[in-house]
Amino acid sequence: MLESDLVYSSITELSSLIGKGEISAGELVKTYLERIERLQPKLNAFITVCREEALASARVIDNTLLKDVQFKKPLLGIPIALKDQLDTRGILTTNGSNVLGDHVPQEDATVVARLKEAGAIILGKLNMTEFAAAGGEDPPFGQPRNPWNTDYSPGGSSSGSGIAVSAGLCAASVGEDSGGSGRIPAGYCGVVGLRPSAGLVSRWGIHPLSPSLDTASPLGRTVADCAFLLQAIAGYDPKDALSSHRPVPDYLASLQGGVKGVRIGVIKEFMDDHKLDSEIKAAVETARTTLGELGASVNDVSISHIKQSMYALGIIIWCEGAALNRRRFESKYHLFRQSTRLGFLAGCLLPSEVYLRARQAQTLIRTEVLEAFQQCDVLLCPISPKLTPKIEDAEKPANFPTKEDVLRRHEDGHVGFAPLAGCPAISVPCGFSQSGLPIGVQITGRPFEDTTILRVAHAYEQSTNWHNHHPDL
Repeated sequence: MLESDLVYSSITELSSLIGKGEISAGELVKTYLERIERLQPKLNAFITVCREEALASARVIDNTLLKDVQFKKPLLGIPIALKDQLDTRGILTTNGSNVLGDHVPQEDATVVARLKEAGAIILGKLNMTEFAAAGGEDPPFGQPRNPWNTDYSPGGSSSGSGIAVSAGLCAASVGEDSGGSGRIPAGYCGVVGLRPSAGLVSRWGIHPLSPSLDTASPLGRTVADCAFLLQAIAGYDPKDALSSHRPVPDYLASLQGGVKGVRIGVIKEFMDDHKLDSEIKAAVETARTTLGELGASVNDVSISHIKQSMYALGIIIWCEGAALNRRRFESKYHLFRQSTRLGFLAGCLLPSEVYLRARQAQTLIRTEVLEAFQQCDVLLCPISPKLTPKIEDAEKPANFPTKEDVLRRHEDGHVGFAPLAGCPAISVPCGFSQSGLPIGVQITGRPFEDTTILRVAHAYEQSTNWHNHHPDL
């Protein structure tokens, strides 16, 4: 099998190859490690590559399989990579910042522990924006680059998580999504990115930005890949008081069944926005048509205050992030990047009344979103109204923003309403721009109806060929 075929194989395909003995875990890990070594200088997806740890894990798996060919785990021998926001025992975890440049955790995050228990092999820790919050200038561990065109942004904050999957540097990855940090890189890099329902996945050991919004975010080349990861990491954790006691469904089984009879609501406020790029609108309208042809009932739905989501989200994130990191911010101020300083400073200075109003806006938006689900089963909209930006445009030098800068920054996202409402949401590739950059469509469901969005996303994905396109590297 050619390297390009192997590294772009799905988790299902890789599991079959390992189970049949057609490839060893060690051979698979070496293939990915060699590709990382070759492409890392170009893409800067990783902060830390766990070469020796990954090879050692693969040897244990291969030796066990030699003794017991029936040894089975759902992710056995599957090489994955992790956003450097997730604690890994004995491995540097920086949260994308020199502030934590010497932080080596003593325990794995619950998500990491569960992935290892499922048989996954950790290839390394992925690049990200500082503290999962900042954009701005001069990223601490170098500029991550979009594999489709290295002049363009891969999105953030889980930048490396999108790059690594898209470029075939791992079988799948786990990022984090507080306000779109997993779905945006998925959309920009042409892969699938899932934000699970609030409380479905433990946050313990994930460096917090906004505890009321944070969650782990699986990224994969296919919807099924994300379902595999979610199956492994979902479920109650006594270390996270807000994790749900609900039984974990069979997410892989939920992919089947198609969309016949499913009611899909296309969010009118986003699709009618004059700022929506015409290429994105056309791609999403085509996805809408495809879902209708598959048997879904597709209609417009109006959610009055949904375009205010990103304003409320931004205030909540910066206020909570500033409060959580205040001591570190004061003692290590000089180690933070300028854009992070300004964000946390703004969070410290905002009056409590502003935070309260953002929370009131969240309640209003959540109410309206949940009411919309009386008319439909899932919501459909673009990931962003704008095409993937160039790095030089996306990462401007950080000055203290004017009111107009703040408004402009937060009017551009369509990802904020799902975390505010506690809803699951998934980004799926739905086309390419004329310049050859991916376009993503977002499917959002009711809280704890992750199975529904996975089923709709899988049906759409399997009826198109977008997920089979890979960047020329």
